[in-house]
Amino acid sequence: VFKASSPTPEPPIIYIHNHDMNGAGGHIGAELLQTAQAAGFSTLVIDAAFRKNGTHNDNTIVAAVLTLDDEQRTALAEYNRNQQVIEKLLCRFDSRTSQMTPWDSDWAGGTEGSDLRI
Repeated sequence: VFKASSPTPEPPIIYIHNHDMNGAGGHIGAELLQTAQAAGFSTLVIDAAFRKNGTHNDNTIVAAVLTLDDEQRTALAEYNRNQQVIEKLLCRFDSRTSQMTPWDSDWAGGTEGSDLRI
């Protein structure tokens, strides 16, 4: 489609961003990436985030279809561990696991800093 309609020989970079709330998005993203690669299309980007992030494609699932060497796989695992530590620290103050009043609460204040829910 792009080669027939575009005057430039370079294929476009297609970036897919989605929110994954049920765990299927990473698998769908990986399948799309494999399909694109099999068709010779190498400029598809599937958005992914650290493992168990809760809202975006799991990057370990998407990356499983890529050819990564041991050093790259180790770096990805280290990145995921570091991101999980950062997330844990930040979630103490504002998250779905917080013991603070949620932003959409009908409790007085309705903000994270207003009341503890214990």
